Amino acid sequence: MRTGHRSPGRSLFPVSPSPGRPLFQSLPRQALGLPQRVRQAAPVRLPDLLDIAIVRRLTEANYKASGMPVGIIDAVDGSVLVAFGWQDICVLFHRVNPTTMERCRESDEHIKAHLSETAPCEYLCKNGLRDIGVPITVAGHHLATLFLGQFFYEGEAPDREFFSAQARRVGFDEAAYLAALDRVPVFSHAQVDNILEYNQALARFIGELAERAWIHAKDEEALRDADRRRSEFIAMLSHELRNPLAPIRNALYMLERAGAGSEQAGRALTIANRQLRHLSRMVDDLTDVTRLARGEYQLERHHVDLAQVVRAAAEDHRSILADRDVVAEVRLPSGPVVVEGDAARLTQVVGNLLMNAAKFTDAGGKVTVSVDIAGREALLRVQDNGIGMSEALLGKLFEPFVQADTTLARSRGGLGLGLAVVKKLVELHDGTVRAHSAGLGRGSEFVVAVPLSSPAPLVDAHLVRQGDSRRVLVIEDSEDTAATLKELLELEGHEVHVEGDGLRGVEEALRFRPEVVLCDIGLPGIDGYEVARRLRSTGALRMLLVAVTGYSAPDDVQRAHDAGFQHHIAKPADLEHLARVVAEAPRLH
Repeated sequence: MRTGHRSPGRSLFPVSPSPGRPLFQSLPRQALGLPQRVRQAAPVRLPDLLDIAIVRRLTEANYKASGMPVGIIDAVDGSVLVAFGWQDICVLFHRVNPTTMERCRESDEHIKAHLSETAPCEYLCKNGLRDIGVPITVAGHHLATLFLGQFFYEGEAPDREFFSAQARRVGFDEAAYLAALDRVPVFSHAQVDNILEYNQALARFIGELAERAWIHAKDEEALRDADRRRSEFIAMLSHELRNPLAPIRNALYMLERAGAGSEQAGRALTIANRQLRHLSRMVDDLTDVTRLARGEYQLERHHVDLAQVVRAAAEDHRSILADRDVVAEVRLPSGPVVVEGDAARLTQVVGNLLMNAAKFTDAGGKVTVSVDIAGREALLRVQDNGIGMSEALLGKLFEPFVQADTTLARSRGGLGLGLAVVKKLVELHDGTVRAHSAGLGRGSEFVVAVPLSSPAPLVDAHLVRQGDSRRVLVIEDSEDTAATLKELLELEGHEVHVEGDGLRGVEEALRFRPEVVLCDIGLPGIDGYEVARRLRSTGALRMLLVAVTGYSAPDDVQRAHDAGFQHHIAKPADLEHLARVVAEAPRLH
């Protein structure tokens, strides 16, 4: 029998390796750029992730350094990926005879079943040789086994009678078989311990490289998917923007030709207003979902009667439901249901759920809105008998841009953002939202749960205080926007002056002494921020400054307040809200 070709004192794997300097250092996950991930779905096979030729070269260097036969076996299909130094007794005998090959498979399976991510498995195989298995894991999954094997320990005498009997039983050439047995290498326990330590590090190194490759492949797939969804979204957004623009253009054409106050003019105005609200809602949803995703949304929390919020929101949306021939039923408790929240954002939650129900309920259908108390929670339910939802849709319903209507006609419309906004707003209120449906054609139910609050003075969700006419200065470089704002405010009884750039706006404010300044931010001359700063610096502190602008990100709002604006209204402005702000401004004259 051949002893190990290096004695214990001369091994390239000394008994005491240099502290902290293994040949294959297991790289820290941060150095590999790998996130701290838990077990994932099995990432296919090792050859799908790494160039096996490179793994083969690493393994060959390992074999040449130690003399220990080594192989890497695919844990998925049992195929041999890498093999170096395999002994004749295995290659020429055990793995070519069906009987002994079956014993090899049984031994492989035993080792595979007894491996762990941190511990190898040593085993005396059923063909009488020593084997050690070291797992190669990727994302917590065992993809391959690094085998050290076909050896004996020093002082361990093989049972020659066993091998002779096996040769006769399966038909091997007994002399050749025993000669191959004598060529099996022998190692000391110290040598094996150090060879094993080296190969455990090698297995970890291969696994980490494969995991990095897997994550890279998944990231590329995610990028492709994101690119595909972005392209789909742009196409969808183009479609959804064109839909309201077409009737608005038609309405304007009708207004140019219909007599003032005629029935046709009234219908045209109704159509234009409805489609403008739809456009504004899409822009608001896009802005809201971006701010919510970034965590940039701040609630103005007060004690709010959820029942009052629902009553007002349902009334606001009753005409929209009626236009679609959908009946709305509201069921509210007799007393207040007090929660701590932002009345405007809770109104938005109810409105989005009602719009969703209206969109997916056919003519003649019904939507029921109710508020109840369950334990220490207030429950808002919005039920409809509309088209319902599939189980697959329920699983991703609250993700941005998810659509129930993906047909080419897109007759239901929308960007798929309303429910994503609902979920984020409810979570900001420490609540939950869930959806139910018995299936397609069987309606849907949405349930919002938010914590109850102790009774306290309530904030009216629709508090409006009317005043007398005000002196208003509009500083706006868009002639159409300025002209329409001027006419709107004059219809409300206010005295309105208009300037088209920042410098003239400051001069007019000092001359005209308005009570309210509605100022754009992107102005020629000086911008709106500088307008506010100059007006504040003159001591015109009682002048109400309102930024009316398309710059509506949280940083823009904060910058406007820092410059001296008391209000920030995003374009396209909610005209009722703008009129309310002007009407409530303090009188100076």
